[in-house]
Amino acid sequence: MDCKNTLGESVFCDPRDNCIYWTDIEQARIYRLDEIGRVHRFNLPQPAAFILPRRRPGFVLGFLDRIVSSNADMTQFDTLAVVEPDLPQTRVNDATVDHQGGIVFGTMDNRDWKPAGSIYRLDPSGRLEKLLNGITVSNGLAISADGAVLYLTDTRDGVIRRFSLTNGFANWRELTPFADRDIAPGAPDGAKLDVEGCYWSARAFGGCVVRISADGKLLEQIELDVKGPTCLAFGGPDMMTLYITTLRLRHTPEELEAAPTAGGLYTCRVGVPGLPVRLALL
Repeated sequence: MDCKNTLGESVFCDPRDNCIYWTDIEQARIYRLDEIGRVHRFNLPQPAAFILPRRRPGFVLGFLDRIVSSNADMTQFDTLAVVEPDLPQTRVNDATVDHQGGIVFGTMDNRDWKPAGSIYRLDPSGRLEKLLNGITVSNGLAISADGAVLYLTDTRDGVIRRFSLTNGFANWRELTPFADRDIAPGAPDGAKLDVEGCYWSARAFGGCVVRISADGKLLEQIELDVKGPTCLAFGGPDMMTLYITTLRLRHTPEELEAAPTAGGLYTCRVGVPGLPVRLALL
């Protein structure tokens, strides 16, 4: 779909209505693609770095400096947590729903590109906890089907890391690195897991999406005709259609002329279903 997103991100298939949702961060807009191909655009009061589905009607959104809940039409917003009010250079970025219905999200340094960001968990009761600091651009958040492993990356250094959640978030600990930056072209951005425990990573400015095995081996590389894939999601009745958001940022006029569909939503069929989408309890 040629939607020309400036910065498409945070795509997912909503199990409540089987629609595909994603955000254009720079344009402060949410998109919804329904089952018959109609597209609806929701204009927001400020940019949203992520959108996630809730058990209740509506969504959880990551505004620049706060996490909010919204109604289904995205016309009403209630603040769930204010994030890093003492750090004006950072903003909220990537997020995922955890196995207990909370959300894990990260922040990024949007001004100086220094490791001023962090990883947080907002639990179903609304309690905000910092899990990790020293992050420049948080991304690649995903949690295994059994809730035992959390994956994340700092796009700036490109290493995909993993953490044990065997005893929950109270005693989480880092495991050996999952994959180095040089496992594929570009830098790791948004990610999802499939039913075989493989990690799918959008490779920003590498022009591809890759599938990495549970033991960190590159299994598959899907090439795009644009250089900036940012996030991906599984959808369709069998969860075997891959949806990929892209961007138009950091392209020269010549690059945009050569790749006019940059910023579009791409789809392709894959051989393994993705994990079911979790619903937040916030």
